[in-house]
Amino acid sequence: MMKRKIILMTYLKKQQKNFQFRLELYNRVLAGLESADHDPENLVFDKDELVQMLNTLKGNDQSLVDQSSSELGEWMGQYLKDNGYSPHTTSILMKQMFMSSFPPLMRDDEFTEENVKEYLLNSKKVLSRYAEQETKASVTKTLASSMAMHPSGWW
Repeated sequence: MMKRKIILMTYLKKQQKNFQFRLELYNRVLAGLESADHDPENLVFDKDELVQMLNTLKGNDQSLVDQSSSELGEWMGQYLKDNGYSPHTTSILMKQMFMSSFPPLMRDDEFTEENVKEYLLNSKKVLSRYAEQETKASVTKTLASSMAMHPSGWW
């Protein structure tokens, strides 16, 4: 249990930087797509190459996808249990919360030149929401600690 807590704390420490890195990556790719639309002769990258790369990353190895999904499900169940949630009594609520937290990014089976931009925009939107939430939590925590009661009263 202690090892899991240490790993979780490491995830939490790095999440804001990870969110920002991913957002910058999405911004760069979207800017590249935009520049390709306006000036096809001056491509930063080829849209077809991006689509091929994303389809490769998406996973053609179904056994790896299945194994990773199973491990993530077990991890989430353990995390919920360790943090006071009762998925065995609130499974419908948990599923609703999960779907709200992870809206669809894309419903197509594979990336195409027609859907790649929408996928990137949806991914960026979800990640931006998480980054904003983390920023608010950090500011709230800072304000709360700066307003803590001193032994001799407020100051």
